[in-house]
Order: sequence, then structure tokens, then C-alpha cells
Amino acid sequence: ESRSILFQSEEPYGQLPEITASSMILETYLKKVYDAPDREGLLKQAQSVPLSDDALRRFEDYLNQNIPPFDAGMYRGVSVERGASDRLTILLHENSGKTVSLEQTSAGRRWYFTYYFMKNTLSQGDLFFIDEPAAMLHPIAQKTVLKELSELARSGICVVYSTHSPYLIPDEWNCVHFVSMTDHGTAVVSADTRGAFFDQMK
Repeated sequence: ESRSILFQSEEPYGQLPEITASSMILETYLKKVYDAPDREGLLKQAQSVPLSDDALRRFEDYLNQNIPPFDAGMYRGVSVERGASDRLTILLHENSGKTVSLEQTSAGRRWYFTYYFMKNTLSQGDLFFIDEPAAMLHPIAQKTVLKELSELARSGICVVYSTHSPYLIPDEWNCVHFVSMTDHGTAVVSADTRGAFFDQMK
């Protein structure tokens, strides 16, 4: 969740404002999805983006059209609330009747919601880096992520991620690389087949 990495620029950011999942999703939405005439003006602002009522409604609509199927049974909708200094917070309306801020939900749920939204903004030719996607997910969710990442790769998006989880190893072993530390530095071994990998590890 680092704005300085997601949106690299030659211009120094200086003092970055506090980054939240809601603000990162909003910034990605403005950069990759939003196409109204005021887009450039909104992008020049920092975290406290004072969206117009129309822009806010469009943002909410987009979020509700992109609720992760994995979580669809857990909440009935998403809304966006204006806070202090026009800061926006994404709210998840659970089927239980509770309303939970995205910032206050579990780390795994927050990660998956943010990841799912991010991946839906990608297009052919984009490069998608993820560090340890399995870190906060249970095995069933990890298998879902592997399936989704494989679909992205087949659609022409370059997907690169690191993992220690067996649930995130794809069947196409030619795209797997094993990284290890040696006395001579970091070693990267490409495994075209399972046999080739295990032969090298003997």
C-alpha cells in the first residue's frame, strides 16, 4: 500500500500524506478509470480530493460493480463517506446489518478488496507486481487469487509475484523461478518442469 511505488514519478513527493486503502483505491480509480473533464484537476490534489456529488456517485457505482465474488455473500453493498477535510472512506455494508470501514476490517479482507479492485483496472500490456499475496489469506482465498492471476496473464498482463505458499504455485512451471541465498549472492533457478527443479536441488 505504497503510493510512491504504485505511481512512480521523477518528481519528488516530499512529505507523503497518510496512505489508506480507501485513498489508494480512489487514486487508482482517478488514474485508470475516471474519464470526466475534471479528471486532471482532481489528480493534482492530494488525499483530500473534494469529489463532486456526481463524481462520488460514479465512484460508488464502480465499486459496487466490482465487489469481489469471493466476498459477495458477506456484504450487500459499498458506499463512500466524506470525512474530515473531504477525506473519503469506503464503507462495507455487511449482510449482518453492520457497516464497517475498509480501514477497520481485517488485514486479509482489506488486502483482497484492494487487490481485486486494482486488478480490474489493468489492461493488456500492463505490469502487475505483488509482494507475497498469500501473506494474509487462507488457502481457499489463495487458490482463488492464483486462478485470477493466471487469467490476467492469459489476457496479456505481465504478472510478477513472490510467494512462499504452495497454493500459489501455477501448473505452468516454466514461469516459476526459485530464489535462494548462496555464499556468492542471490541465485535464481528457472524450473521448466518439476523434474528439472528437483534434479537441481539434489
